[in-house]
Amino acid sequence: MADFTVTIDLEGMRKRLLALGTRPLTDTMLAVVRLTLQHWLRSTVEKISGPYLRVPSGSARRSIIADVAAPAGDGVVGRFGSPLRYVRAHELGFRGKVKVRAHQRFMKLPTRRGATQVTVRAHQRVMNLRARRFMRDSIAEDLPGLPARTRRALILLARNGSAPSLSEIA
Repeated sequence: MADFTVTIDLEGMRKRLLALGTRPLTDTMLAVVRLTLQHWLRSTVEKISGPYLRVPSGSARRSIIADVAAPAGDGVVGRFGSPLRYVRAHELGFRGKVKVRAHQRFMKLPTRRGATQVTVRAHQRVMNLRARRFMRDSIAEDLPGLPARTRRALILLARNGSAPSLSEIA
């Protein structure tokens, strides 16, 4: 068995980071948040297409947003989600009434041969969707790797004196 000892001078690292100023540190945190959001986005799209919604393509998959807002106060804010109401219903679950608009449909009537077009009036329908958790599961799967990515980014920042690229952190 090989034994390795790693010693990190935390005080020296803290002094180097403070000497760099806030801009490189903010850029580093932005890079970490961007990479994390990319992981979440990729994982969520795979889950929508695969075991959760079983949809090979569509607006739900294209609607997932993962972007980084400007630094706010002492932190960095990232947004992750979808503006579509039905994606929210699938993620969180939904139980209630929904309105169905009037529409046309083709039906086979027993008195005629072939299909005929029938007008369906507007009505309400009771819906019961169970929560599928594709976004929350993507986040939960990736969270254990976040401290390691952050640590790696801070070490690179202290060593190089500039914010690391996404490929260096990954």
